[in-house]
Amino acid sequence: MTKNIFLRSLLGVSIVLFFFVYFAVEALAATPAITSISPNPVRQSTPANGSPSTALVLFRD
Repeated sequence: MTKNIFLRSLLGVSIVLFFFVYFAVEALAATPAITSISPNPVRQSTPANGSPSTALVLFRD
């Protein structure tokens, strides 16, 4: 009986830990795109070819 309770709690903890690690990795993977997009329109307000949207297109992915 105690083995069944232990296995069930271990499964629950592992599922919660998996989702926590998954969302943490997703949040860390999303931050460099935001930080690389945001300074570019301020720093390159007028690029060489004159269109300010090229800086956003380069770092969109």
